[in-house]
Amino acid sequence: MNDAPHATTQQETPVYFESDGEVLFGLVTRPVGESTGIGFLTLSGGAVPFSSGRNDMSVHICRRLAAMGHTTIRFDYHGAGDSTGIVDRVELGVTHLQDTLAAVDVLRDHGAKQIVLSGACGGARNALAAAKSVPELHSLVLFSLPLRDHERAHSRAHRRAAREWSLWQYVKRALRPKTWKGFFDRRLRRVYLAFAKEKIRAVRRGEKAEASAETSGGVTSPIVQEDLIQLIRRRVPILLVYGTEDDYYKDFVLDQDERLGRILERGSDVVQVKVVPGKVHSFHTLALQEELRGMIFDWLDPAKDERPGGEAVRADAG
Repeated sequence: MNDAPHATTQQETPVYFESDGEVLFGLVTRPVGESTGIGFLTLSGGAVPFSSGRNDMSVHICRRLAAMGHTTIRFDYHGAGDSTGIVDRVELGVTHLQDTLAAVDVLRDHGAKQIVLSGACGGARNALAAAKSVPELHSLVLFSLPLRDHERAHSRAHRRAAREWSLWQYVKRALRPKTWKGFFDRRLRRVYLAFAKEKIRAVRRGEKAEASAETSGGVTSPIVQEDLIQLIRRRVPILLVYGTEDDYYKDFVLDQDERLGRILERGSDVVQVKVVPGKVHSFHTLALQEELRGMIFDWLDPAKDERPGGEAVRADAG
């Protein structure tokens, strides 16, 4: 992958564009050679809200995709980097929707006929929120998508389940066919083990289960659920990527028997889920970063065409 051709600064154009009264800074990387007509927007998470991304990951992605003939843009959210504005607090339920849609307009201005939205963590939520307003949507690539609207740092999924599930709920879920199937997956076994260990600790401490509205209907935000339903109805290909050590992945596993699981099952022909060892959320190793970049390149490589249901998505889709 490192030997693959890349665009250079010669193909990059700095751009300034408006979003809700602020001026945003971005970099458009033009295609090398003939354009595919596909525009790719990479959206960073709230922890690193800059156009370059961690270890210049966004730079590598955009330049490699430009060498494949795609038009790309990376940019700074308002209140970050070289963009104007102030952001006092970043919350998962409050997305940079207008910033994202303004960047999509820049891609259109540079000739993009189809749009790919990609993001990590909060950037994945931004992509998901903006998708409904992009009629020419090609696909989405979402890394470590947060399922909740507000992250509670001290409330990890397995601890929350131990507090809110009764022992009978644990046994009932363990006996479901979907759970048994998961025991044959080494990565899922580690997640199940974390849930079981925490429940054993809770029982030893004599803690009783607390009723929770979340566990009865799942922990996934209704906003996330409805956005996914709309995309599945439109037959938009979606790649969901989680790391086994992501807290968000534990939420994802927790909700497979809830409404989220049913939504994804109905959209199994257009939604692809990939799980990798480690922590996708923080892109914490160079090897993992390269692997995740490779997923994007394969997703948009017509020779490999890994997108499920891609033939149903057209440039004029409305």
